Amino acid sequence: MIGGLFGEMDAHYTCEDTRTIVNRCAAAGAPLDFWAINNYAIAALGSELRSADFGIRKHQAASGLPVFVSETGHTSNEGLYGGGSGRQPRAVPGQMWEALMAGALGTHIFTWNDREMYAGGGFDREKGFGIMQQNRLNKGAVSSNVVEMFRRIEQMNLGNLLVGSAPLPADIQMFWSKSDDLGWPRGNHEITRIWSTLKRLGYQPWIVFDEEFDRGDWTNAKALLLSRCFQMEPRHIHTIVSNVTRAGIHVHANADLPAQYDSYHKPNPSWSTQMQYLFGLNVSGAYPGNDAAITNADNMYRYVSFQVANPLGR
Repeated sequence: MIGGLFGEMDAHYTCEDTRTIVNRCAAAGAPLDFWAINNYAIAALGSELRSADFGIRKHQAASGLPVFVSETGHTSNEGLYGGGSGRQPRAVPGQMWEALMAGALGTHIFTWNDREMYAGGGFDREKGFGIMQQNRLNKGAVSSNVVEMFRRIEQMNLGNLLVGSAPLPADIQMFWSKSDDLGWPRGNHEITRIWSTLKRLGYQPWIVFDEEFDRGDWTNAKALLLSRCFQMEPRHIHTIVSNVTRAGIHVHANADLPAQYDSYHKPNPSWSTQMQYLFGLNVSGAYPGNDAAITNADNMYRYVSFQVANPLGR
């Protein structure tokens, strides 16, 4: 499966449910041993997608299985994300190390040699993903850096160092509910960026889905992040209001105020009271705006202004 998707268009919804596939294979008597993903980051400076840790960890959480990175790499002919071309020599080894530190079983660099067949075409960036030239001669620094990376792996006996390792405990958990499938591409887009930022700051994020939330796994970290949870089952927002905050867990909402609607996009009758309790916001006059710019693509982004009525304590 694709590890990380770098966009929020509805067309980017892969329509593949990791957990459903794993469960159905197990029910059919053919349980899966690991999950494979094609996982790419962006090498351009200033991008919040320079980390590919999210793609690996997302599928570890969703599948409950070890994850193998079947494709990862960077291109020396980057035309889609400006400024990334010259960073291929350092970005490719960095991508491999990051995957191993994220707990991947292993990684596969895409690809061995450049492919001139793409030169000048509409997908020109595909030409430069090789770590060798088209004729399979060295491609300069990227070739020597990858060789040095494998030498270090061998010298360190890295396999023995990683055996038995486990992820660090989560600092922040992100609730990604199935109720919010209508906004999946935008949710994925937002979480990718927040995840990369949190990792760069030294935090350990994790994802909880409906099953984990219902069994109380929200207690496993000091903070719960609700990203693009504008749709949520009433029982979940009730748990957050009644149990999560009272357990001393910090609740954060990103991009949308949570639980305005249920999974069928019906208004939550307790929403105003819940937002007042959680965030001190008076949303009684709120009204729904455009959803994904369906009615007017030029009016996709709007400013939202808040007035502080009462400062919240620490």
